[in-house]
Amino acid sequence: MIKFSTKDDLLKTIELEQKSINLHISSQISLSNELVSSINSITENNFNDFTKYIINIKNNIGLFNTLNEKLDILKEENNDDKIKYIINDYNQIYVSSINNIFSSNLEIQRFIDNLPTNNENINVENKINNITYLENTLLISEVAKVVILPYTLKALNEKLSTSSEYKNINEIINEEYTIPLVYYKHTAICRFKEAMKLALTKDKTSYFKALSLAIECLTNYNLHPAIITACNSLDDLDIYLSCLEDNQLDDFKIFNIKYEMLPKVVKVKDNIITQNT
Repeated sequence: MIKFSTKDDLLKTIELEQKSINLHISSQISLSNELVSSINSITENNFNDFTKYIINIKNNIGLFNTLNEKLDILKEENNDDKIKYIINDYNQIYVSSINNIFSSNLEIQRFIDNLPTNNENINVENKINNITYLENTLLISEVAKVVILPYTLKALNEKLSTSSEYKNINEIINEEYTIPLVYYKHTAICRFKEAMKLALTKDKTSYFKALSLAIECLTNYNLHPAIITACNSLDDLDIYLSCLEDNQLDDFKIFNIKYEMLPKVVKVKDNIITQNT
C-alpha cells in the first residue's frame, strides 16, 4: 500500500515497495520451480491441477510485473493529480489480488506436498549400433525407440579430432545426440519441460516469458516435444510453430524431421493383421 506524500518520501516508499514486489516475484518463481521439479509425479489424474496451478503462478508473476511497472511510472511522475490516480490504481490492484495470491500459494504448496513419490527410472542406455547418417535431421524412431537430434558430420569430425573421449563419430551421436524415446512418454509434460529449458538455458530469456511459452506448448497436442529439444533458439521454435499453425511444415527448413513409425495393427474380425505405415 502506498500513501500520497512529498516527492522525496514517496520515492523512498516506492523503493521499499519495489523490494517487496520483487520478493513476491522471487517467491512465485521459487514455487514454480518446486512445482516443476515435481513434474515426474504428474499423472493423468492430477495433470489438470498441475496446469491450473502453473497458469496461476504465471498470472501472479504477470500481475506483480504490472505493479512494478506502475511504480516505475510513479517515480517519474510530477503531476499531483496523476500521482494520486496512479497510487489509487496501484493500491486497488494490490489489495484486490494479494489475499487470493496467498491463498493460491498455500493451495499449490499442499498440492506439491501431496504428490506421490515417483521412482520411475528412464532407461538412458538406448544406443544404436548401425547408424544411418542423416545430417541436419531430427529422427524420431518408434522402431529403434530413440530420438536422434540434428547434427552435421563436419561438427562431429571436428569434435572427434579434438576430443580423446570418443573413438568414432557413432559414439558421439550415441552419447550426445541420442535420447531414449521413453523420455518423451508424457508428451504434454515434456513439452512444458523442454520449452522451459529452451527459453531459460539456450535463449536466456526472462522467467515470465519462459513460463508463458511453456504453458503455450503444454497444450499444443500437435507439437512433438522432441522438436523443442532440437531447436537451438526461440526463433527456431517460433518458425516451426508458425509453419505448424499454417499447416505448411514443408516450409520449415532449419532442420529435417523424420519419423520411423511402428506398423499399425488393425483388427479384422477374429484375425489381427498388420499394415505398414
